[in-house]
Amino acid sequence: MSEPSDAPQANDTVAPETLSVSPLSYKDLWFDDGSIILQSPTASFRVHRSILSFHSQVFRDMFVVSAPVEDAMVDGVPVVHVQDDAESLFQLLKALYFPRHIRKGTAMEMSLVVLLIEMATKYMVDFLRDELVSHLRLLFPSTLEDYLKTWEAPLKDICCKTDGLYAVEVAVKFGIPEILPMALYESARLESTLEELLYGTRDVDDTLVQLSSANLKTLLLGQHRLHGLKRRLSFKFIREYLAGEAGMHCQQKFGDLFVHLLVDDTDEDSNGVCFEDDVDLIVPKRRNARHNLVSALGICDTCSDEFWQAEKASWETVWEEIPKCFGLEWPTGPGQAVPVSN
Repeated sequence: MSEPSDAPQANDTVAPETLSVSPLSYKDLWFDDGSIILQSPTASFRVHRSILSFHSQVFRDMFVVSAPVEDAMVDGVPVVHVQDDAESLFQLLKALYFPRHIRKGTAMEMSLVVLLIEMATKYMVDFLRDELVSHLRLLFPSTLEDYLKTWEAPLKDICCKTDGLYAVEVAVKFGIPEILPMALYESARLESTLEELLYGTRDVDDTLVQLSSANLKTLLLGQHRLHGLKRRLSFKFIREYLAGEAGMHCQQKFGDLFVHLLVDDTDEDSNGVCFEDDVDLIVPKRRNARHNLVSALGICDTCSDEFWQAEKASWETVWEEIPKCFGLEWPTGPGQAVPVSN
């Protein structure tokens, strides 16, 4: 396979209505030895029939059906017209020729993941769709153990604010229900206003990300239930912890700790009484801050260790309740997240 060359220029021997000039940014997908030219409405790509046919049943069938005719040839190479926009087609072909940038657990814009899943589904490129779905399962896992790993580097560095919203839509549209509970939970954790959720939230590329009306309803109802779940389980944890044997040596200091966690004296609007507004129910990211508070209150190491163990154990209970807030249950296997029976 030869190195890619620049796309044809306007003075090449081809009628303008037959082949458009490919933008310079697409030159990596114009190969001198390419055996087929894919023509989108605004750009063309000279690629290899064998490579596309190997990866895609749809391309394979398309090349059989689209038998070349004399006026659809350029330098003896057949031209096949497709209706996909140039950028979508470019990203799909790029993933087929240069797949190293599409790997589970690597930094990828969620907008690109969604685009490629759509194209891979349309053209039945199974290996690509499987890799992208595996990536989504890694970011939106269905076990607590795997979820805690998402807070560690490098996974915590490859997610952005709107990824959950993208994942909700792609889970529903393309049948990946196992990622739906955590996609909804991560979306509910967004520091977004109601207006942003209703009318859309901007991603890192300033693209407006907006949920469908059905998915928005599920999210808002679930968010409301998560607030109730957080209050109920948090106060239950505090009550049982203070009433139990754990931490008895520093019980009074733990009372002060829980007051600090439940009361924010810096929040003027709450008159000093502010239970955290977010719905973070499993918060390993706050452990450092809480560790500093535990140390400042003079809680001994033994009681401190008991407290962290009790808090971590409480996450197991929380984890089982999260999908129920959205009318779902945890999947027992890939593709098996199901609505809770009424």
